[in-house]
Amino acid sequence: MKIGILTLPLHINYGGYLQAFALKSILLEHGNEVYLIENKNLYGNLLKRGLRQIIIVLFREKKQGS
Repeated sequence: MKIGILTLPLHINYGGYLQAFALKSILLEHGNEVYLIENKNLYGNLLKRGLRQIIIVLFREKKQGS
């Protein structure tokens, strides 16, 4: 299963890095494809920017893997 982890900006948030890494590690161990999506525009319109970014990343990864 493809899973996108949408996060707030992590540039100085060390706890956020650890949490995202731990979640990604567990999901990978269970056989999932996991993508970490750090969305700097999450404070704006989530449906317009955040979900669009998720779709772009997932399709780009699929295209590169083919």
